[in-house]
Amino acid sequence: MERGEATAAIPLLCEILIDSDLESPFQPIVWIDLARCLSASGERLLEFIALREGSRLRNLLGLSDQEEREELGRFVDDPEAVFGRLFPRDRRIRFGLRAQGYKKAGLPTQALDCYTQGLICQGGSSGGVWFQMGECFAALGELWLAELFFRKAASLMLDINLREKFLGKAKAVRRERRANDPGLAIERRRADRTRSDPPDLCIVDPVEARRIYLQISPGGRTGGKGGAGGVLRVSLKNRNNIACRAISERQLRSLNGEGDFH
Repeated sequence: MERGEATAAIPLLCEILIDSDLESPFQPIVWIDLARCLSASGERLLEFIALREGSRLRNLLGLSDQEEREELGRFVDDPEAVFGRLFPRDRRIRFGLRAQGYKKAGLPTQALDCYTQGLICQGGSSGGVWFQMGECFAALGELWLAELFFRKAASLMLDINLREKFLGKAKAVRRERRANDPGLAIERRRADRTRSDPPDLCIVDPVEARRIYLQISPGGRTGGKGGAGGVLRVSLKNRNNIACRAISERQLRSLNGEGDFH
């Protein structure tokens, strides 16, 4: 599949996923096709996410969908085997912190890459991360993908208020969407990736020896006057390197799919 054809097909595939019943046999097939389009566009991380979603719905495939069955049979939900590096669950927090730095710097492509890696680490069940990815798609003008990810986020939330908030965001991007949605904003993504990283980004070290430690200071909280503010310290430790970064409990909850989202 050519890249141009792939990006043009993405809006239609998203529309089918959004508008078809969650128990429809179309769901796994369309996730597979979306993965193919993302692969043709060079977005291997997003391809993995799409294939993982399709694999979780393989029971919906009909007997006639032999090609799709074989493709999902080849897919192994093992990012280490696919990408040749580790994706430990605890690293999702560092990816989330790094993504926040990119968003603040106006680099939604890099933020999306980090959130995607965090979702891979986490296993794909964090509504909060799906929501943050939707916001990145929206910032890139990829509004079909944004709506798909907002709706997926809503489906994972147990909190009714957050579920309604996420669905409201999905409806909002549908109202904003243009007829010429790019599918993937290839030129914008390429331009983002040529820009230098903003200073003081959270380090995400792929070396297995480094692990993350969440340390609550004595008394359980630090921060503003009278100990208010609830600050957690995240330490990235290694034999020769100790880097500490303070984040609020609210930020930490948002990285884990909880708390308030704006």
